[in-house]
Amino acid sequence: MIDISKISLTLSQFANGGPVIATSISPINPFRDGHSVTEEVVGRKITVVFPDNGYETQEIKVSDPTDALTPLLKEASFSNPVFVEFPGFVGRIYLIRDKITGEKNLVVSAKADSVRVVPAPGTDDLMIE
Repeated sequence: MIDISKISLTLSQFANGGPVIATSISPINPFRDGHSVTEEVVGRKITVVFPDNGYETQEIKVSDPTDALTPLLKEASFSNPVFVEFPGFVGRIYLIRDKITGEKNLVVSAKADSVRVVPAPGTDDLMIE
């Protein structure tokens, strides 16, 4: 039997070959001694939407703690979104069992090395007006 957690998925598969739009970004803080250390940032969680995949959303964790998206997202709009790509992207599917109910559920995870702003499809323009 194939272990589905060993199958890597690409960003293009998530996006159905289309663009990826960032909608929010938040810090990933380390967890020590039973609480989150908010003074430290070890990565970022970026929520994205895939227009060519029925506007499905996904949270992608990146190991790069740099936040270059917040200023751009403040200026973004429906007609002027922030298009992104994720170097080192890997998606995975896991089958997990709920400890209380015993039900099995499929869970999708996504991670990457970093996030990079890219031009809108069909343009060379990175400017957000």
